[in-house]
Amino acid sequence: MLNKIWGVSFAGPTPSEAGPFREAATLDNIGRERVLAVMMLCASLLLMVIDYSVMVLHQGSFRSLSIMAIISRLLFCAFLLVFLLATRSTSSRTSARGYFWDSAMVG
Repeated sequence: MLNKIWGVSFAGPTPSEAGPFREAATLDNIGRERVLAVMMLCASLLLMVIDYSVMVLHQGSFRSLSIMAIISRLLFCAFLLVFLLATRSTSSRTSARGYFWDSAMVG
């Protein structure tokens, strides 16, 4: 009985409504994620420069930590560049690839 009341009160979208909504939401999300990707790319590059300068100026015991931080940020920057290249087309139709990149960026 409660499920029936719930179903009538909060009806979900029909399949014809759900598809276009999902595509529009994914396209909007990818647009926002592209802006965030550029900002994160700039911040990561700045942090890599800072790590390298710390590594050069302070020849101490944290050298391996700085190298690991630079390598991990370099891999993250590579992911961001691939994301920006893969999502550069602004097609009105979202493919499964768009959903993949949306999930990958959130992850």
